[in-house]
Amino acid sequence: MIRGEIWWCDFGVPRGSEAGYRRPVLIIQDNNFNKTELNTVLVLPITTNLSLKDVSGNVFLPKEISGLSKDSVVVMPLLTHVDKQVLEEKCSKITNKSTIEEIEDGLLLILGINSSYPIFNYAY
Repeated sequence: MIRGEIWWCDFGVPRGSEAGYRRPVLIIQDNNFNKTELNTVLVLPITTNLSLKDVSGNVFLPKEISGLSKDSVVVMPLLTHVDKQVLEEKCSKITNKSTIEEIEDGLLLILGINSSYPIFNYAY
């Protein structure tokens, strides 16, 4: 598996607001880590709930770019790691440069990296 690929992942029954059930995920972990003996990989869940495309940081994925059967949304706040064993089959790979850049920008936003505004108010 390599960064930018979309795989089917079985999350099982969801708890609270976590991703659940069988759904596509985007591999975002760096390939240097993907090639190691680590048993986990960082992923972003993908949903067909298009109302989530307007959430800050989320990225709309047209089916023509994702290779999936429906338009979808990459859900940044659900950034997670999964055991590689729950990745069932490769679907496609995102190769569109502007989409990749938008996803990377969304990651920076959700993690507060290079952000122009403070996410936390550190009042000591």
